Amino acid sequence: MLCGPYDLGCFLPLRSPLRSPPSVRSRHPPERRYAIERELGEGGMATVYLADDLKHKRKVALKVLKPELAAVVGAERLLAEITTTANLTHPHILPLFDSGEADSFLFYVMPHIEGESLRERIDRERQLGVDDALA
Repeated sequence: MLCGPYDLGCFLPLRSPLRSPPSVRSRHPPERRYAIERELGEGGMATVYLADDLKHKRKVALKVLKPELAAVVGAERLLAEITTTANLTHPHILPLFDSGEADSFLFYVMPHIEGESLRERIDRERQLGVDDALA
């Protein structure tokens, strides 16, 4: 089942009350939780997508572990990142909304913030002032 232009399946929370027992789930399609709109960026271990959180009617950033990386090094690295991120609380750090596995893809979800990335700003300004760098 597609959730958008990317063939990543439909993303569901790992332990959602919307998920039915396997016997029921096999007879009825699962509720879609996230619909992927487009790719936002890609790093060494994951790809980040702009997605719609269909339950809460909001835009989110959906980070998905690359399957080829998971096959080589396992999911432990992303799971450690998820655990660390879930336990961070700071005004300048985005909170973790959700995480889980769907169609063999490990993922986590954070708020989507409009605007330029830090990389784009550094490329544009070349160097940040001390106040901006520490903010």
